[in-house]
Amino acid sequence: MRELLAQELALVEGWNRLQAVYALDLGNGRLQARMDELSAHLAAAAGLPIAVITVLDQSAASFAGSYGVTGWLARVGAVPVELAPCVRVVTTAAPVVIGDLRADAVHRHNPLVTRCGLAAYAGAPILHASGQVLGAACVFGTQVLAFTAETLAAVAAAAADAGAALHEHAQHGRAAS
Repeated sequence: MRELLAQELALVEGWNRLQAVYALDLGNGRLQARMDELSAHLAAAAGLPIAVITVLDQSAASFAGSYGVTGWLARVGAVPVELAPCVRVVTTAAPVVIGDLRADAVHRHNPLVTRCGLAAYAGAPILHASGQVLGAACVFGTQVLAFTAETLAAVAAAAADAGAALHEHAQHGRAAS
């Protein structure tokens, strides 16, 4: 019985998280510009070529903002959730660091690694005001990395800033748009 209750609570939590995600208005141009700005700032602070603010639903990791993303990834603005290292951030509600994606058991065969050349990842959870994890602020390197404490602090700060910007937009931005 307790196991069934735990499964039901997990479904409710998932539903609540998805409701929070779908209420974000990610197509808003002003919000997109703010998320792109946060991504550019994160890439500069981390000294890495790629930074992304992702929001995950049950099928995709959408780029709420990005910097340094090119080619088909820039055109599509999302990746299937199965390919997104950010999934681990959302499911654990904790930062995730993968210094060598090519050696990672989950991602070594991932096309983002084998075809797009991504080699390292660090991400931190973006929290909704309700406590739900919406996605991640993350950086990617094109070479294997040992992430510094400063880089990880920049990723965590960007996640907090993204969460605050999303909350501010939800509270005030829609009326001004």
